[in-house]
Amino acid sequence: DNKPLTIYFSHTGNTEKVAEVIQKETGADIFRIETEKPYPRSYRETTEIVQEEFNKKYYPPLKISKLDSLSSYNTVFIGYPIWWGTMPMAVQNFIKQNNFEGKKIIPFCTHGGSEFGRSITELKEIASGADVLDNGFETRNAGSARTEEEIKRWIKSTL
Repeated sequence: DNKPLTIYFSHTGNTEKVAEVIQKETGADIFRIETEKPYPRSYRETTEIVQEEFNKKYYPPLKISKLDSLSSYNTVFIGYPIWWGTMPMAVQNFIKQNNFEGKKIIPFCTHGGSEFGRSITELKEIASGADVLDNGFETRNAGSARTEEEIKRWIKSTL
């Protein structure tokens, strides 16, 4: 039986909290996407950098950009905060550099009110050949501490 993999990017810790519940509930292996140069702690500074990344289609360099072990997973949870209506460029960079063909991708996100934005549509484009589920888990940033029971119910509905 093939355990899943949870891949996530988290700047403030909200997305990480959801990823940890998924890992605990499914026994998944876990991988955190990290940029070589961390984003500033200041919200304003981070939003300025992020907006520039989107405007220039700049993919920030990652500490680890390719997972050799990815081929051994059939199901991959991918989590991220919603920035400017979609997933961060760091997440897009990671997905572009790895082969998700034939994988079942289950997205989850934290957001400030935009739910998944256009991220699922873009995820389907970037991770071509993957089966990206539409019924991902989303929660407002303030709700990232939702009860584990709510996340567990969602996981059961996706696996």
